[in-house]
Amino acid sequence: MSRQTFYQHFKDKYDVAQWYWSELAEEYLKETGRTLNWYEGNLHMLEEFSARSSFFLNSFRSDNYNSCREYGYRRRIAFLQETVVDYRGLILTETLKFQIDFFANAESRSIVTWMKNGMDRSPEQMAHLLESCVPHTLHDALDIA
Repeated sequence: MSRQTFYQHFKDKYDVAQWYWSELAEEYLKETGRTLNWYEGNLHMLEEFSARSSFFLNSFRSDNYNSCREYGYRRRIAFLQETVVDYRGLILTETLKFQIDFFANAESRSIVTWMKNGMDRSPEQMAHLLESCVPHTLHDALDIA
């Protein structure tokens, strides 16, 4: 791909990682509490990260505002808030807002650490561990039977 073609589609290298993260997250993370439960949403995303580990490891090297981790953290918050309010019709209380922010931050940092440490746990194990850390009020608000 030529430089000119690249810049017709992306503004910089961070934009590529953000675009790719969004493509995956729309299919999996956004569906948490809609069509997928906590475990399923995370499992599918972790499997994608694992399958494309070199791409995502490179994208996680940076930790500034435009980094893939920071972008993913912000988008995860938006997805969860949208699901609570627009999909579930619940009131976004201060408690839920705090829990969403807290969990999204811990989740994104844990995933980056997992990848940087060589993915010493399987995606299935990580998905179970992440689900076990979701605050109860948030978990119950987005639980699907």
